[in-house]
Amino acid sequence: VKNIIDNSIESFLKKGTIKISTEFFQDDNYVLLKVEDDGKGIEKEEQNKVFLPYFSSKEKGMGLGLAIVDKIVSDHNARIEIFSEPYKGTTVKIYFFKTP
Repeated sequence: VKNIIDNSIESFLKKGTIKISTEFFQDDNYVLLKVEDDGKGIEKEEQNKVFLPYFSSKEKGMGLGLAIVDKIVSDHNARIEIFSEPYKGTTVKIYFFKTP
């Protein structure tokens, strides 16, 4: 989650807001962790690349942060999704499923 929050902070042009929330869905047996920001967002053509190793839209960094997050999430029987609109912000949703 720290990497996702760091990305949110880096997306702000001057200032911004980050909202972190969780919700439990008892009928479907999962917890949703949601991180929302009102930063610069992700361009449409880059959204399907954000989890690829070494992909970055930043000048600094190696482009491994979200690839590592994706691997960790997957290793914990969870799923991650990113929704973004340029100049409106980004929402990251992580679904943690109850294991049998």
